[in-house]
Amino acid sequence: MKKPLFISFDGPKGTGKSSLINGVTDKLGKEFSIEVLVEKELDPFREKSKELLRLNKNSMNKKVEANLLELLARGRQEIGNKYVKESCADIILIDRWFPSDAVFRIFHNFEECLLINLENNVIQPDIIVATVCNPEVSLNRAITRADGLRSLVISNIQDQIESTKRFEKAARRQDWFILNTEEELSVLIERIVDKIVNQMETIN
Repeated sequence: MKKPLFISFDGPKGTGKSSLINGVTDKLGKEFSIEVLVEKELDPFREKSKELLRLNKNSMNKKVEANLLELLARGRQEIGNKYVKESCADIILIDRWFPSDAVFRIFHNFEECLLINLENNVIQPDIIVATVCNPEVSLNRAITRADGLRSLVISNIQDQIESTKRFEKAARRQDWFILNTEEELSVLIERIVDKIVNQMETIN
């Protein structure tokens, strides 16, 4: 069975990941079979992770965060085995994967986060779309959308600024496909589509 092209969309809250995923799906859906996944909807340890965050909201430390990282990585390992490896789609687009650890983890740098995921045999994306924009813009988008901010980690503009800095630093160091989502949405979608099509041609 042919391995699907696995693409993750990662970034701070409100940077437009869902809009890009929808646009790419619409653009490529006639030519390729596409499956869209959302990590938080499939993570078998989601409730345990949320409870760990709730209990330690005001007392987070490196040891607790390490336990959280382990839970998240174990969940991703199961998602990868059940939904990615077994997929018959040409392309899988996922809303968040381990690159988003760079956004939300405070006591571990991304290299440490990455190591925990690799030790748990988490599947690595073929393309990582790193979405970034001005923190004030992204936080405002997150707050004003229909379901609100929805975060146990990010609660104010300073949190958003720091998380954006962490993510941008990791994205540059890891050479992810960085997009500033303050640009025109249609232009961004075209850039992602071109990246995907070129990758597909390389594989084939």
